[in-house]
Amino acid sequence: MDSSEALVPESSCSTGTGLSSDPAGLHSFTPSSSAQPVSTSLDSKSYAETSPSFLVQNGQLPVSPLHQDTPVNATIPIPPPNSAQTLNMTSLSPAKHVLLSSRSHIDRFDVGLIGVQGAQDLVLDLNAHRSAVTKLNLSHNCLGDAGIAHLFVFLSSPDGLRHRRSISELSLNSNSIGNEGFRYLAEYIRSSDALRTIWAQNNELTSDTETLTILANALNNSRVNLFSLTGNKDLGDMFIEQFLPLLHTPYLKELHLNTLRITQDSAPVIAEWITSRKAGGDRRCMLETFKCNGNSLGLKGVRQIVQAIEKGNWGLTKVEMYANQLGELEETDENDIVPETPMSNRSARIDAAWKETEVALRRVLLRNTHWKRQTEKEALSLLRYSRALLLRTKTPQPTPRGPTPVSFQTLPMELQLHIIALFAPTLSAAQRSRVYNYAADVSTLPPLLPSLRRGTGKSCLADPTSFLGVDVGFEVLGGGSGRCAEGKCMGVGNSLLCRREEERVKWLEVVGCSTYDPDTEE
Repeated sequence: MDSSEALVPESSCSTGTGLSSDPAGLHSFTPSSSAQPVSTSLDSKSYAETSPSFLVQNGQLPVSPLHQDTPVNATIPIPPPNSAQTLNMTSLSPAKHVLLSSRSHIDRFDVGLIGVQGAQDLVLDLNAHRSAVTKLNLSHNCLGDAGIAHLFVFLSSPDGLRHRRSISELSLNSNSIGNEGFRYLAEYIRSSDALRTIWAQNNELTSDTETLTILANALNNSRVNLFSLTGNKDLGDMFIEQFLPLLHTPYLKELHLNTLRITQDSAPVIAEWITSRKAGGDRRCMLETFKCNGNSLGLKGVRQIVQAIEKGNWGLTKVEMYANQLGELEETDENDIVPETPMSNRSARIDAAWKETEVALRRVLLRNTHWKRQTEKEALSLLRYSRALLLRTKTPQPTPRGPTPVSFQTLPMELQLHIIALFAPTLSAAQRSRVYNYAADVSTLPPLLPSLRRGTGKSCLADPTSFLGVDVGFEVLGGGSGRCAEGKCMGVGNSLLCRREEERVKWLEVVGCSTYDPDTEE
């Protein structure tokens, strides 16, 4: 079960302290020091009047099995009304688990959806779902190409427009989807602006050139940021050779290529792709996370990829290439750097080389993480000063009397930009230029007044630990000011995304400052 899905706990019928394990589970009390002796001849009527109907028989309270031999007028200890010993009579059967996320999530994990009939049942579920669906989990069924085709034809139709605008995560793991099904998936990817995450693990995609071309073009024209093809074992090196050179989407941040039977022959292609640039100078690979576990890259292949990241990729901050050893001991040539150790065993020397490669990868990823944070920090600082110095008002300014004073605005524009650039020495010239253009554009200014309607758009949630006068549970209207309860909202550190942080991330992506990008000399 997804850890992000909270459950409403079952209502238990367990008795509290002071209650015996009565087989009836209803009226068996053990004597307690806090219990007061009450005559049943006086109180059973009043107690019966307040008891549920299924506990009252002919207007009288049933006698507990433990007290069947007790005279009618005898005194039986009954807890006082305000006692902590309460009787749970809400239900005789446990309540079912109810997913709190069921309003926006449709989870059909391993429910036996088969072919077209399974897809038709799913379409009925979608049409019956009143609220917007954001997550659709269909993993571990057997929809196949026919079922997937039926589903995506519906989602791409006018009848499926409501869901196409809201579904952001799609799980299709282990559904026996082949090339034809992936073509329908590609068409849906192209038509959806909301889709962000695709899980397509353990299916039957092959290295068919036409299918891979359609899939790559669809991703290039989408906003998908996570794509997983783990476990499609019929892909192999041909997939890497045909698919990766076509992939140049700026939105894809995470790619999973685990257990695809990739060998060390694919290492040069991967190394070339993660360092290549398009004609305009932009990087082809904008990934931040790359997973290639469980393949056969070997020591040479892994080392080649690590060296490529070190020389020409500053965006990757998480790379996994575990379990890529070859089946037999690898040959090392004189160009491989193997530490000089007293161990004569070739296996031991190769193990040492693997450890050295892991250390090198860890070091380069720490480097990329550091420069990423520095780039983001300087970009935000540059925007602050560029707004004040480059944004021109359309209102004509009065001409000062006397000699004209020398001001920053009177300097040549080249000199102004050179001075402002000192606030962000880490950014490349292209990155600074994009920040300048954004700062000087009046249309990018936030609105002066916040929205007067509550609940419109996205807002932050106030931090319950804040003592700034904001009621717990009330949304803090961000509007255009970007204020989040004086900075005391429940931000990233408290597992909720701050509205202000979300806007910052989007802006950094718009101006291309989410990654360190040093100036490259031709």
